[in-house]
Amino acid sequence: MTIRRWSRVMTLVAAVASACGPGATAPARPSTPPTTPPIDDRPHTPPPLPPTTLRLPTEVVPTGYQLSIAIDPEQPSFSGEVTIAIAIAASTSAIWLSSSGLTIDGATIAAGGATMTATIVDDAAHERIGVVAPRPLAIGPAVVTLRYRGSMVDDDAVGVFRQQVASQSYVFTQFESIYARRMVPCFDEPGWKVPWQVTVRAPAGNEIVANSPEVDRRLDGTDLVVRFAPTPPMASYLLALAVGPFATVDVGPVGRAQVPTRIFTIAGRQADAAVAAEITPAAVGALEAYFDRALPLAKLDLIAVPDFPGAMENLGLITFSESILLEDPARPSIEGRRTVRSVVAHELAHQWFGNLVTLRWWDDLWLNESFATWMAARVAHQLDPHDDPLLDARAVVERAMAADALPSARPLRRPIAGGLDVDDSFDAIAYEKGGALLAMFERRLGTDRFRAGVRGYLADHAEGSASAQDFIAALAKVSDADTSASFASFLDQPGVPQIALELDCAGRPAAVATMTSDRPTTPWVVPLCVRFPDKGGGWQERCAWIGSAGGRIELPRCPAWIVGNADGAGYYRVRYTPALDLALRTNLRQVGVADRFARVADLAAQLRAGAVELPTIAPWIVALTATDNRHDLIVAAKLAEFVDAQVDAAHRPRWQRWVRAHFGRAAAKAGLVRRPGDTAAAIAARNRVTRLVGVGGGDPGLGRAARQRVEAWLAGGADPGDDRDRLLEIAVADPPAGLRDRLAAAIMATTDRDLRDALIDAIGALTSPDDRAANRALYLSGGLDAADALPLVVGGLGTRADAEAWADLVANYDAIAARLSPFERGDLVSAAGSRCTPGAHDEVEEFFTPRAAEDARLALELGPALEAIDRCVAERARLAPALATWLAAP
Repeated sequence: MTIRRWSRVMTLVAAVASACGPGATAPARPSTPPTTPPIDDRPHTPPPLPPTTLRLPTEVVPTGYQLSIAIDPEQPSFSGEVTIAIAIAASTSAIWLSSSGLTIDGATIAAGGATMTATIVDDAAHERIGVVAPRPLAIGPAVVTLRYRGSMVDDDAVGVFRQQVASQSYVFTQFESIYARRMVPCFDEPGWKVPWQVTVRAPAGNEIVANSPEVDRRLDGTDLVVRFAPTPPMASYLLALAVGPFATVDVGPVGRAQVPTRIFTIAGRQADAAVAAEITPAAVGALEAYFDRALPLAKLDLIAVPDFPGAMENLGLITFSESILLEDPARPSIEGRRTVRSVVAHELAHQWFGNLVTLRWWDDLWLNESFATWMAARVAHQLDPHDDPLLDARAVVERAMAADALPSARPLRRPIAGGLDVDDSFDAIAYEKGGALLAMFERRLGTDRFRAGVRGYLADHAEGSASAQDFIAALAKVSDADTSASFASFLDQPGVPQIALELDCAGRPAAVATMTSDRPTTPWVVPLCVRFPDKGGGWQERCAWIGSAGGRIELPRCPAWIVGNADGAGYYRVRYTPALDLALRTNLRQVGVADRFARVADLAAQLRAGAVELPTIAPWIVALTATDNRHDLIVAAKLAEFVDAQVDAAHRPRWQRWVRAHFGRAAAKAGLVRRPGDTAAAIAARNRVTRLVGVGGGDPGLGRAARQRVEAWLAGGADPGDDRDRLLEIAVADPPAGLRDRLAAAIMATTDRDLRDALIDAIGALTSPDDRAANRALYLSGGLDAADALPLVVGGLGTRADAEAWADLVANYDAIAARLSPFERGDLVSAAGSRCTPGAHDEVEEFFTPRAAEDARLALELGPALEAIDRCVAERARLAPALATWLAAP
């Protein structure tokens, strides 16, 4: 059932259609703001009090918007007029709308055959206005019209914002989650889905794009006025437009419905859209095949924004950071293509899951982002047969579990008590945990049944809103009650289930599972699948639903080894008895690669949590490096990286010798640079092992070779491409005199943002007093984007130079923070969370607490930063004695 689609409301839509038809014209440009209408001077009752809750009252609902807006990219402000068709379900004199930073120049309400001048009650503290009629409004249809002005921002990619490139100005919008109210007074909540009809006026010479296709384009003096078709029912956070002298790439029609598709870039970068133009039709085709439903758009535009944090799935007008969407054809990149493929697939998946069916309220944000995360991985691997789904799938699970294991972890479905709560919900739990759960249940139900549930969910709620319960109900229709109970158990509580596994081979053999939890919440219902060898040299599986009482899975025989999480697809950790752990390690080559991945990941997490001791790690590293398997080498190197982070200066030389002894041969075999025909696993293994040996192991030969390649490149040789970041990291581990200055010169000379970021990271890793001072001066000079250049002033935190780097940050904080937008200043707190000394917690807390009291975004980051410091300090203290013993052994 679609929320807000009450029969009364649908009847009222027709009654107000003439009041919000498509013939409106755009308001004048910002330079000629509208005049204020006369104020109704009849007696008024006292102004109503604002609502006391975050959400808007429900006695008034929108049924459609007519928005006319005038934007000049060269001006700092805009003006607009919005006509909102509403349905009043309970008599009221006040219509409450979301509004932030807008100046209302005039307001009227048309109802009952009369048009009344309205007054405005400002509730700025809650980003709301009340549009107040001179008398109570009766139940029925009405129309609210507001004329207003607003400001664009230049230092944040939120609301209506401007960016300038090569003396040309561009305007973009970003409204998720609660920023549509910065452009238009509206019902700015995701559950209100109604059509929007938009008209935009801008100076001629600019291109204007919005969510839907154009229906009219005309010149009015020196202005271009474009009227767009009404959108399908759409939440306000998906509203989007862009104005500027864009270049256009015609992708052509895509999908079953032959949807016209274009890519917009800033002037001169259209050639860099070739990869995206190639990938988009294939991604649409793959998604349509999975959903068995055509792309639900009348047109599709993708637009590259020069400075943008990621991408946004606006209906029909998807925005991407240039660094994601565009690829320089002169510098082809495997990683770059993978990024384009993955992010384009993610945002396109939202056109069904998030746009066609929209979350009812922000507490179910995870449903949007989890599904797009899971679906993007599926599509990306389908489009590139050389990709390695195991690497990406495991990375998703581990990022989610790492966040979910924290004491501060929050559930997937979480209460939203304030505006910043929404922004704070975009985290690894919402994206990766939800994606990992979808993968787990797809495996448990089977691909066909799971897909049937997804298709049913979309069919039941198309063009409407839905909740997590609706999605679970759709899965239950194709499965059973156990599925519903299991999914629900993961929804409202944080944490990762822990399964203790043992074999009972007395009498009838069985795998015995016991569930544990350190959280006093409702126990999980886990779809446990175990794997063990069969008589023919293959594998068998047995699965069961395991709750708080644990359970037994009957086996046909007592196996030589057993895996407690087949393919690592389950969202839980498995703890093995010492005998089962030894059996797995002894039979490593017989165990599936995905199962080995999962076992080692569990081992690392349990070491971090103090559930196993450090001596357990060394035999696994030795066993994994002996298989000569690239996947094994990757996870062995990851284990060694964790140990590397714990090694102090006194034990560093012995540790470096140990690393070179166990990984040196593999690093030499992998080589420093990519080779034709390299698989994704080969690339990942090279990246891991050469970093480990060249940086952690301090290998002089690798360091020398990396520096030679970097110096040759800086002198005008070939760009190392995808190897660049790693070569730089190894080269600066022991830099020769002058290298920092040459890298800094390259930073200022390049116009390639990806290259600039890599170079900034490289010199940010240089932590001597002179290097830190030079880096800070470069940052404060103002010649670099402040957020991109942040490694220059936080480099050294968490390293051997931590105390000095922290003192530098404190001494220069005001100047550093002044260059950052409010959204970016939280990154300084996050960077402080990388510290790992006993006194760091108190220092960071004392410094940031008064600042966080005045800046809510700093407050959001401070708790997690302090938690990270505490965790790191505790880990080092716990592991230090065992590590000293290990490295002291001959």
